[in-house]
Amino acid sequence: MTFYQWLNEWWTGFVVMAGGALFIWLSLALLGEYRRAFMANPMSVMSLDVLLSIIRCGTPSAMAVITLLAGACFLAGGFLLLAKLSFSAVLDLWQAGRLALGI
Repeated sequence: MTFYQWLNEWWTGFVVMAGGALFIWLSLALLGEYRRAFMANPMSVMSLDVLLSIIRCGTPSAMAVITLLAGACFLAGGFLLLAKLSFSAVLDLWQAGRLALGI
């Protein structure tokens, strides 16, 4: 594996996570009304009933909920990709250490 292939694999995970964070930020910008109400009463929780009532409000609200879910999926996918790459990197280092020590 060349350096550029290695860099591309790691860069992809960070880009996917950044895209997820951007989607979540955009959805929170679209959900300005809900955000103001949530900040006024922090004990409230975003439940499924709240999301369904937001969707019934119209197109911008539905787009906000869709981008919120897409952002969560992108963020989780990027995290899982980086976790997998980290695990495989640790295994490669373990194997290199064993070969270097002659074990």
